[in-house]
Amino acid sequence: MLAFVDLVRNRLPFDDLVCKEKTIDAYYHVPAEKSYETVVRMQCINRTNQPIKNFAPIQDGYYERIPNWKCQHGLLGSPQVNVVVHKANEEIRESNLPGGAKTIYLYQASSEFKPPLPSGDRVDLLYRVLATGAAVEEAAFSDDGTMFVGGVDYATLTYIITVHAPPAHEIQLRDWGVINANDDKIPDETEHQKKAHICVSSGLLQWRVSLAKKHLRYMLKYRFKALL
Repeated sequence: MLAFVDLVRNRLPFDDLVCKEKTIDAYYHVPAEKSYETVVRMQCINRTNQPIKNFAPIQDGYYERIPNWKCQHGLLGSPQVNVVVHKANEEIRESNLPGGAKTIYLYQASSEFKPPLPSGDRVDLLYRVLATGAAVEEAAFSDDGTMFVGGVDYATLTYIITVHAPPAHEIQLRDWGVINANDDKIPDETEHQKKAHICVSSGLLQWRVSLAKKHLRYMLKYRFKALL
């Protein structure tokens, strides 16, 4: 197993950061609570021969305009650098996702290393994004359900998406797959991944993606159903 991991790492690029693992946990609340939370962890290494200044933006997209969008971040371990996150901005984009809203509200904040991350150094970033003031992802509680579409900013060995149902709700998986920039499912890429699975007792939907690519996106379609 270790030999396989070393082989895969040797295939990752040497001209950018690469990530050993990226995890994202999406915590849903019932619409009346007007709250939605994501927690992201990125474990990366600078594989270039130069220091790196710019880091990936912290961002999330919603079908609703968010009155209050906040981000908290910190580095784990004993970092030699700091990550500075700048003021967030809102951008409105059109969506091509079938069955979804046609407008996406993207909130993002650029970030950078201070001082720049030296060659060969690692960084372990944890951040929490809280969106409040609107009934976020209300469609997730309807018969049609909703979609989670995520991706990676750097070549990533393991990308883990976990969706947490609110209390007294079960989660039902409708579809999953790897999609391109045009929101079309890519059969070959999808077949190479293990299927997303549901943990009924914990109210979780999780998809563990291997060798995630930054030019692709990873889609889950699901709905929540109130327990009787």
